[in-house]
Amino acid sequence: MRGRPHDGAIREPDQRVAALLEIAGVISAELGFTDLMKLLAQKTAQICGADRCSIYLVRDGALHPVMSQYASGRPNPTMWRALKAFGPVAIEDFPGFARALRDDVPVVFTDPGGVVPARWVETFRIRSGLILPLVRHERRIGVIHLNNCESERAFGADDVELGGAIAVQLALLIDNARLVQETRARLRETETLLAVGQAVNSTLDLTDVVRRISRATAHVFGADSCGIYLTRGDGTVESVAGHGVPEGWLGGREGFREIIAILDDAGRPVWSDDVPNDDRFTHPIFRRVPLRSVLVTPMAAKDEIVGVLLCAWERQSRAFSASELRVVEALAAQAAIGIVNARLYATSEELAVNRERVRVARDLHDRLSQTVFSLGLKLDWCLHHAAGHPGLEASLAEVRGQAQSIMSQMRQVIYELSPEISPALDFAARLRELIEDFEDLSGVRVDSVVDQPLPPLGGRLEGLLFATLQEALANIAKHAQATRVSLALATEGTGVAFAVLDNGIGPPPGFAVEQGAGHGLRQMTERIRAIGGRIEFGPNTPSGFAVRGWAPISVPSRSSSS
Repeated sequence: MRGRPHDGAIREPDQRVAALLEIAGVISAELGFTDLMKLLAQKTAQICGADRCSIYLVRDGALHPVMSQYASGRPNPTMWRALKAFGPVAIEDFPGFARALRDDVPVVFTDPGGVVPARWVETFRIRSGLILPLVRHERRIGVIHLNNCESERAFGADDVELGGAIAVQLALLIDNARLVQETRARLRETETLLAVGQAVNSTLDLTDVVRRISRATAHVFGADSCGIYLTRGDGTVESVAGHGVPEGWLGGREGFREIIAILDDAGRPVWSDDVPNDDRFTHPIFRRVPLRSVLVTPMAAKDEIVGVLLCAWERQSRAFSASELRVVEALAAQAAIGIVNARLYATSEELAVNRERVRVARDLHDRLSQTVFSLGLKLDWCLHHAAGHPGLEASLAEVRGQAQSIMSQMRQVIYELSPEISPALDFAARLRELIEDFEDLSGVRVDSVVDQPLPPLGGRLEGLLFATLQEALANIAKHAQATRVSLALATEGTGVAFAVLDNGIGPPPGFAVEQGAGHGLRQMTERIRAIGGRIEFGPNTPSGFAVRGWAPISVPSRSSSS
């Protein structure tokens, strides 16, 4: 049996038709979504004779309250805060809601027990109700919950019929609004990705790329700051640049694994709208600056994390919808590609510079150093024949000293340009040129035996061996008075053995390098020993002088051997 009509209910047929027409007018009005839901909830409560009308929409498998209004239109902030405090409603926790959505039927009740949870009955003083499903093309959109909290009136067939007609219109309205919202969201996503794409493609400078990505991301999401931390080979991440980034976030290196551990196993973005009370964000980087909200997104390219995108809000409580997180992921993926490209460009630029350095070092080593060496040998010949002419001899000795200085400086420049001169250089060819220059200048024949092919020696070892053999031949030209020279180079164990022998006058009696031998021999000794090798000097049999030694193929870098 029906109770008395609600004071605000529209009961007469003409009034109901007028009310339905008014609802149609409301639906057609150009109002914002919230204002539209407010008017529809109030008018629906009036038409169906309810004290109150609440509207819930399905999102991510749960019901979210979007509006609740009294038929009288009076505001009740306390009631609305209580409704929002309950948060999203699990459908299975509300048997009446679950049945309406599952079976696509209205649910009428005069006893809320078993239909609505007890805590809702107590909080909102529900006495009777009508639950109407919102369905569009078999898609469950939400529910309308009409209830009485002040009157004892029960809902009848007329209310169900009227409410069902309104539910059809409301479902259509909400579905259209959803389509419009999704279209706008997709448009925003496209604009966002386009903006980031333009930022990424506008430059190949890594710092500039990071700064532009950060600026575009902060603008899209209204963040107070946005920074990008890039991975390093030592397991840390370093802030290269950002937009509005606080002082404490720039320049430092943070534990990469600790920050990445914040992310879930799938490597998706993680956010918080209450950083101070969120146990996931206890890393020191999140405590340097007072933060309210934060978003951490991995940037991955080819299954490798190249960095972390970090957006922060100092005062605003910022939550993220599923669609926004999809935008963030797409944005981070695009940014990662831009960062990888910038790194590759920087690497290619560095390689180009190194190639040019090696080319210059090669030219100095193969051309100028050979020329200066030949000049030194010719000066030694001139000095030998200038004996008895003190003035000329002194001038030639001075020029000879200058040539030696030029050679020393040139070697220093070669090492500074390319400490590890390219092993692709033909060491054997350079050695043949050295021998030919020596033979042309001194008239002494050289018998050479060189293993073919030699193993890859590396640029530094090649340079040291070449300088040693060069010095040995120069000493023969100056002092030996030899008519024959033998030069050998062969692989021995983990290194290279070398020997330069002549048939000249040999060393003086009691000869020892440590007892005042020439500068050239001491320099050869220091050079070979510095790389872990050995060298010996002494008489040859039956006459002459012998230089024998061994050098490891694995040569330490110049900085470690200095």
